[in-house]
Amino acid sequence: MVGTEANAIGATMSEGFVGTPAYSSPEQIAGKRTEIDARSDVFSLGVMLCEVLTGRWPFAAAGERGPSTVLSEVFDAIRANDPIPPSRVCRSLGSEMDAVVLKALARRPAARYASADALGEDLRRYLSGQTVLAHPPTAMYQLRKLAGRHRVAFAIGSVLAGSILVIALVSTTLAVQLAAQRQEAETARRQADAARIQAETETQKVLATNAFLQELLLTNEPLTKLRPDVRLRDLLDEAGRALDSGSLSLPPAVEAAARTTIGRVYTKLWYAKLGEPHLRRALELFHGSATAAPLEIADTTAALAACLCEQRQFGEGVPLHREALELRRAAAPEDQDTLLRRLWSFGTALRDAEQSAESIAVSREALEIALRLYGPLHVDTAESRHRLGWALLAAGKYAAAETELSAALALRRELLSAAHPSCGDTLLRLGQAQARLGRIEEGEAAMRAGATTLREALGLEHPRTLRAVRNLAKFLVKQGRPDEAEALLAECVAPTRSYYGEGTNLASLLLEWANVLQRQSRLDEAEQAMRESVATFASALGEAHPDSCRTQLELVQLLTVRMKFDEAEALLLKTWSLATAEPAAPDIRQLQIASAAVSLYTAWSAAEPDAGWADCAASWQATCDRLRQPTSLKPQAADPT
Repeated sequence: MVGTEANAIGATMSEGFVGTPAYSSPEQIAGKRTEIDARSDVFSLGVMLCEVLTGRWPFAAAGERGPSTVLSEVFDAIRANDPIPPSRVCRSLGSEMDAVVLKALARRPAARYASADALGEDLRRYLSGQTVLAHPPTAMYQLRKLAGRHRVAFAIGSVLAGSILVIALVSTTLAVQLAAQRQEAETARRQADAARIQAETETQKVLATNAFLQELLLTNEPLTKLRPDVRLRDLLDEAGRALDSGSLSLPPAVEAAARTTIGRVYTKLWYAKLGEPHLRRALELFHGSATAAPLEIADTTAALAACLCEQRQFGEGVPLHREALELRRAAAPEDQDTLLRRLWSFGTALRDAEQSAESIAVSREALEIALRLYGPLHVDTAESRHRLGWALLAAGKYAAAETELSAALALRRELLSAAHPSCGDTLLRLGQAQARLGRIEEGEAAMRAGATTLREALGLEHPRTLRAVRNLAKFLVKQGRPDEAEALLAECVAPTRSYYGEGTNLASLLLEWANVLQRQSRLDEAEQAMRESVATFASALGEAHPDSCRTQLELVQLLTVRMKFDEAEALLLKTWSLATAEPAAPDIRQLQIASAAVSLYTAWSAAEPDAGWADCAASWQATCDRLRQPTSLKPQAADPT
């Protein structure tokens, strides 16, 4: 047998195989001696021709120019890989040379040139401007080649033939043609008028938008003039106030375009709640305009969908994503680059909404488009692999996720550098996949490296860094290392408060921090952080929101541990009242509250045995039992409060 480490370039002879591996035909590799003839030599000549034209071996892997030095890998490439058309490497070659090379390299001998002479004859035809036999003999191709060889005669003949035809038509159908010309002239005039009006409208929109931006950026107002300490958020806020005041008198189309931009930038800056009103108003203006283009509506719909899903409003956001995709596919099917980015956003929304199967399908479609548009070595291909890996990770497909994330990381390091924040994002998710696969130390190292990369590239105050650090802290808590987790979460509080303000991001961080503090038995600090979390959730979402109720319940449990029974009871009864007042509230939420009540009154009874709290615990236990029953079997029970 031929050794697996044999030189894949040099000639090889062993047990019936004779030839140069990198230039061997499939039938030579397979040892089919009865099929080896002159067409095998044609295959070898085709390999050499491709190398001369493009400077690379036709079966080379992506990013490589020559064959592997491992013989088995060379044979596998020839057997499995399709040859690369020369025009993909050197665009000046064109489809004719592609046809010649690919015919010479056909996998089936019968599909190749019959001999080296036949290959040479086709090359001579190519060089002399004749039709190439390997090229599909379409009428247009034949006509183009004929015209190329006889340009002067063809041009004169075309003019004469056209003139004769025109004269004949004019002489026989003059009246009909004159009427048609008048109709065409009128149609052309109307089209020209419509095009002129459209162009004037677009020009006015551009000029008005430009004037609006200049007014915003070049103002002398102390708040928004360009000082080093003015944030983009300040400029967006001022732009929104200017639009809301109505003092600018912008045309609806211009105002809609400006609000779309403001809303999208707010969302990109992780201030989605501030961007939502602008995007909703922009969509209203576009829908109310007779001149709004379908793509404007599609893009604004997509921006609103992303804004809502960023706020976890998936019930409205996911359908809007679908609508925006349908509009874009219908209005601009050729714009695959924008479609790719819309699929990224939609896949992320589906992943966050825990619609795993569709998220993976959408992410795979995005990767296929990226590979088709840009090939395997491109930043958008790396981004698509990262997003597919994250979708697989969220779906619990950890081995597949690791494969895609590892490929994305390698690409990003090669194309962007290891210090790029995108590498930090991928390291974080790769570490999570590795930890889920049981490689705890390896996963932790990757997550730490990701957080460090993001911190060094963007700073701790950036949302991407904060997300990475919080994910690392959650991992450390699961590993039973609350001290390390608490230090990381405590470090995140100030920058989160500074960036997001008093919103849900701060509230959820405070809740995580409080739970870790409780694990450390630092109950005073835990209670303080949890109280702030409850107040922040209530302010941002309302007391009846599920996240608010869940946090209130956690505070009830902490107060129970601290034996602050009176306060725990008051908060629990308030939470129960909110949950039962909402008709659509799920039984599971009521069951969680009732279970917390059982724990509260059981602990209270232990502290005060003769106060009757045991009866309260029993009453709430009966409520728990009722809520666990199937809906059709539940009796109508009295409220235990």
